[in-house]
Amino acid sequence: MPSTRFVGSTVTRLRLASPYTPDDLTGSLREALEAHAFTDYLTPTQKGQRTGFARADKPLVLPADFHDSTQWRVDPYAVFAFRIDDKKVPPKKLKAALDEAIEQWCRANLRERCPRAVKEELKEQVELGMLPRCMPTSKVVGLVWHLGEGWMLLSTRSAPQIEAIRKILHRAFGVTASIEDPDDTLDADTLERLA
Repeated sequence: MPSTRFVGSTVTRLRLASPYTPDDLTGSLREALEAHAFTDYLTPTQKGQRTGFARADKPLVLPADFHDSTQWRVDPYAVFAFRIDDKKVPPKKLKAALDEAIEQWCRANLRERCPRAVKEELKEQVELGMLPRCMPTSKVVGLVWHLGEGWMLLSTRSAPQIEAIRKILHRAFGVTASIEDPDDTLDADTLERLA
């Protein structure tokens, strides 16, 4: 995967094939960012992965506020972040708690083994009980979009993260993004300023 290293991190460059040129660029950008902003889990027992846009300067603050464009737009750049949260019960803790629940069920029902259907039900109950105490892991990918030239730098080389970003860019802005080789015209000073 094409990338270039600078200031201790890795950058991937995307070329945005469809030009994004609405009449009200700032207003249109703000609306798209807010419509696809990161939102927290709806309930304490919800699990899985959540993604969305966040402010680059405050990626973990909710709700993401894009109202003041001076905080994320400096012509010709738009600077924001893509946030990925993943919430699940750690597998070893889940297994230990489930083993304990199965043992208690077997004692209470005077059985040596627990039927598969009961195990599945116990697993669901144990997981639902543990999820409210689990904190999601958060990953943040910085994004710098040169609006005039139609390229974007991502602070990641992870293929799944890049694919998720390509999808949300298409949904939010209607642009198609393809990975391109790093441009030699982006010298170290420029890359460092963008970082």
